Amino acid sequence: DNPATPPKYGIRGIPTLMLFKNGEVEATKVGNASKTELAAFLDKHL
Repeated sequence: DNPATPPKYGIRGIPTLMLFKNGEVEATKVGNASKTELAAFLDKHL
């Protein structure tokens, strides 16, 4: 709903998951992911 957000962060694909730390992008995952892949991504970065 906010057309300025995707260009601000260089989002070109959907779905895009971005993790932020102190207002900065810490990690990005683009594309579909299984529950296992998503859990591994989150475990690695949280």
